Amino acid sequence: MRRPTKLNDLTVLELTGDDDALTYGGGVVFRREGDTYWQFWDRPTTKIYVVWTAQIPVNVLRAYKSVQREDIVLQTGLPLDDLRSMSTSNRFQDRLKLLEAIVELEGRSRICPNEPEELTKAEMVRRWGPMFHVDPESFPLYDGDDYIISEFEEGFACGQIVGRFLGVYETFECCAAAIAEDMEANSLGSLVYIEGDGGIAEKLEWTRGRWLGQPQNRIRIGFAKSTWRFRMRAHAREASKTGRKLTKPERAVNRRVRGTIRKSRT
Repeated sequence: MRRPTKLNDLTVLELTGDDDALTYGGGVVFRREGDTYWQFWDRPTTKIYVVWTAQIPVNVLRAYKSVQREDIVLQTGLPLDDLRSMSTSNRFQDRLKLLEAIVELEGRSRICPNEPEELTKAEMVRRWGPMFHVDPESFPLYDGDDYIISEFEEGFACGQIVGRFLGVYETFECCAAAIAEDMEANSLGSLVYIEGDGGIAEKLEWTRGRWLGQPQNRIRIGFAKSTWRFRMRAHAREASKTGRKLTKPERAVNRRVRGTIRKSRT
């Protein structure tokens, strides 16, 4: 058992999983405002960590009374009387063992009421780096093969942070299409950032649209799905009205918008 460690506004009680949890998966048990939580993640297969957070109840069996006791007995190999004692134990480790058994039986979403967070490694290091001997101040915020979009008077420029420059385009959508095609052509699972005020790049959020290639190669853009589709449809209508010759990224946008509209109608 490790000694409790203060980290920002919380107290870290225990580490779970692999010693190098940022590489191979693991978790952190911490206390905040009197409650005990378990935050955990698997070994990432892309640049995104899927992070789950569950509160460790003071009475685990009562909190999850719909879970069959016989199933927990079979899962843990412990007698029911021992499980009852562990359920209300003062040791969070005992209650955590019951939570882990429930996860094995019914999945992570059973103990995690909220959707999991999706974080980059840089975000994970900023949150938990000191617990795994990684200095957040010296850890790079971005990888060289990630992409960035910057707005200029002439339009929007995009390319890799270190690597290929994809050009300057009239619209944000054209940059997005150019990045999507480059990612797909080079089988990259990169992230995309937009350069904000003061040169600070912010990670963009996007839904898992198929038009961006494979799910692990998706661009993540910070618009609601409906808002993004609205902007793309408006762009397609504008392009069709002008009759001008479209650039390759604009043609890609139009093709994918038409496919999106067709799918939404079926």
